[in-house]
Amino acid sequence: MRIKKVLMSCLALILILFNLSALAVDWVAVVTAKSKVYASANTSSKYLGTVNRNQQLWLQETKNGWAKVMLDGKVGYMDARYVKKTTKTAYVKTADVKVYAKNSTSSKVLGTYGYGEKFTVEAVNGSWTRLVNGKTVGFCKSSALTYTNPSTKTYTVYTQSNNVKAYQTPSTSSKYLGSVKVNTKMTCLAIYNDTWCRVKYNGNIGFIKKSDLDTKKCDGVSTAKMASGKVYEADWWTSGIAYRFARGETAIVTDVLTGITWRVYRGGGTNHADVQPYTAADTVAMKKACGSNYGTWARRAIWVTVDGKRYAASMNCMPHGEGSIKNNDFDGHFCIHFTNSRTHGTDKVDSQHQAAIKRALKAG
Repeated sequence: MRIKKVLMSCLALILILFNLSALAVDWVAVVTAKSKVYASANTSSKYLGTVNRNQQLWLQETKNGWAKVMLDGKVGYMDARYVKKTTKTAYVKTADVKVYAKNSTSSKVLGTYGYGEKFTVEAVNGSWTRLVNGKTVGFCKSSALTYTNPSTKTYTVYTQSNNVKAYQTPSTSSKYLGSVKVNTKMTCLAIYNDTWCRVKYNGNIGFIKKSDLDTKKCDGVSTAKMASGKVYEADWWTSGIAYRFARGETAIVTDVLTGITWRVYRGGGTNHADVQPYTAADTVAMKKACGSNYGTWARRAIWVTVDGKRYAASMNCMPHGEGSIKNNDFDGHFCIHFTNSRTHGTDKVDSQHQAAIKRALKAG
């Protein structure tokens, strides 16, 4: 029994050592002089290739004058004198990533960073990447990073209205950084999911919705652009459109008859969406589209662009009730209906709105 216990203890020790080796740290390293790489730690083993000066690779360990490295996905050995630890640049490839004080999600969160942001990588340990920023060390999930810059081209953009919101990451549920005035010049550093721009402005970096930006200054006429492609039908109660175009969100309206496009802000509505033109320039565009129908309850076929998709809808051009935007030259709000939405007064489906929705769907 004593021998059996000893054997079991040895086996447990072997398993522990095996698990530790599986979690070996791969350090970022650079080659300082041209050197040969072998399959084993001796020059008589199989020759795998040559690494050149300034070439970066992953260093697993150094022992007895040999450096264990990764070369083209294979483990090899080279002269330890010609390799040293260094760092390399990585970028966030997901919407956002949390950086922790230790390689554990239960440790302190040092910060949350958005798509396209740059990190300095020191090492990789299993599913975790070790990051350095001066004397500060942090850890994030390796799956959230890429070593290829997601933005190879930057360009200048301008905000198209007042009070454009900026966020820490590409999500309206992330930290709100503040609002930006119309025609604020900024640099677009990266685009996430064709919906958000990572921008730099006045020394700040944040994320702003792509629909709130344009490469030209706002000149008093709405610069909103509708999405292309298929037009979808969305049931107000079952499709989720009421939540995708939620209160506090903006969308793009395109008048089917004239092709004129402008932005709207949803401030309320339960049976349908109560909206307002987002800016004074958007009000100008809406009045131009409605023409003689402006200030009437006449139904108009429209497309509403939400999250890059066009949906068939109907609207009237009558300002009524209250509106929360005070500088858009529009007194109150107007109504947008989707399939099976109802009026607030009668709580019934309006046949004229539904007919306009069908026209919008057919025209798409």
